[in-house]
Amino acid sequence: MRLGTPANAQAPSPAPQKNPHKQIKTIVASGVAEVLLDRPKALNALNEPMVLALRRLYAEWDAAAATRSAPSSTAVAAIVLRAAPSVRDRAFCAGGDVKGVVQAAREGRGREALRFFEHEYACDWAIGGPLARDLERATPLSSSAAAASPASSPLPLRVALVDGIVMGGGVGLSLHGHAVVATERTVFAMPEVAIGLHPDVGAMARLMGGSGGGVLTPRVGLWLALSGARVGGAALKALGLATHCVPSSRLDEVVAALRSRAADKGAAPLAGDPAAMSEALAAFEFGSEQEAEEAAAAAAAGKGAMTARELRARLPLIERAFAAGEAKRRAGDPGGAVADVLDALSAAAAADGGDAASFAAATAAAIESGSALSAAVTLEYAHRVSAASTSSSSSGLLRTCLATDYGLVQRFVVAGAKEGDFWEGVRAKLIDRGTPAARWRYSHAREVPPEAVLGMFAPLDARDVERALRGAGIWADDEGAAAGRARL
Repeated sequence: MRLGTPANAQAPSPAPQKNPHKQIKTIVASGVAEVLLDRPKALNALNEPMVLALRRLYAEWDAAAATRSAPSSTAVAAIVLRAAPSVRDRAFCAGGDVKGVVQAAREGRGREALRFFEHEYACDWAIGGPLARDLERATPLSSSAAAASPASSPLPLRVALVDGIVMGGGVGLSLHGHAVVATERTVFAMPEVAIGLHPDVGAMARLMGGSGGGVLTPRVGLWLALSGARVGGAALKALGLATHCVPSSRLDEVVAALRSRAADKGAAPLAGDPAAMSEALAAFEFGSEQEAEEAAAAAAAGKGAMTARELRARLPLIERAFAAGEAKRRAGDPGGAVADVLDALSAAAAADGGDAASFAAATAAAIESGSALSAAVTLEYAHRVSAASTSSSSSGLLRTCLATDYGLVQRFVVAGAKEGDFWEGVRAKLIDRGTPAARWRYSHAREVPPEAVLGMFAPLDARDVERALRGAGIWADDEGAAAGRARL
């Protein structure tokens, strides 16, 4: 019998407990902390109070586990992050609330605008940083992965139930944990280039730093980063970015199963045994990739999101087209590299015919509709991360990406009127909704001068970057400080 089925006794869930910020609620019972994102009108888009509350919760549960200071009745073996019932059928988290950030920057409140990113990245580090150092993340988590991890690790397991939209800031909350549970309603994307930013929240460490056992490669990661492509739950698992794919109707049973495991094993043993958690999650998965795709089609969920079958069919074209810019990037011309990728996509659209041609044309159009400068910066960033991933630890790569993200947002956000397209992208895409269309700094990637891209990676306010991230807890040792000073 599967754990968590009605016959296995589901006691009524405790009532949610409100944190100081009403948009984050918690339910702690039987060794599992259920954390609910509850901002339905904004599809759980993150604001500063939300990320502050989340960071505090993870830090407190980690500290209690490390010191074993929590009473056994309230000890936390796993933290399950999900949407509250008010928004559960639509979104896990649609991103960050960037309209307020741009408004603050436009009004000269640059310190306030940057503070949101400091707290957001600190929250991402609180979720993923401690794990990246100590635990190997595999897809699916296996006994061998657990054996490679310190079995006595006291950290609560991190589980994200990414039912519905998961974009931008929501990716930072989910991808750096132990388990990412997708459903037939999942729609994943990193669409930052479309608003004149870059894929941030440490996501490049996952997109470019190696797959979790799926079909993700650096060129596929570059496709996701540049195009903002939307992928469904089964495709997310095929990429290795989700560890499990479960029917949305069974997510409550998933939480009950984890509570049952924690009750059987005890909080500390479960926290040190990700394989036991994975086994509990796997009991609820779709029987096959095809079954998950059929469920998505029947629910009419994830409209426009790529299926796993479509993804596998497009992989050769993606690998070929997104390799096209590598020579120019090595020559120091990232804008020209993006232009070469676009040319390769256009050639594929003209030559391949059928669905492949449509995909190539749509991908090129998606990149061209966004900021050419952001696309060039993203391509340069992606290649730097891919190179760094061969010599960096998991924690070092995530930490360095978060430091680089913070350095870049200083340019994009605070110096937005002079150096980037972020202010204009947010106005056009999120405030005025396309009327008038975005007036980007450069009309095409081939017009972006190399110095404009490389200047975005210059050590702007390097001491401020180090001070801010050290204060945010993103590092606490000399290795981390060195990563912050150098960035990528």
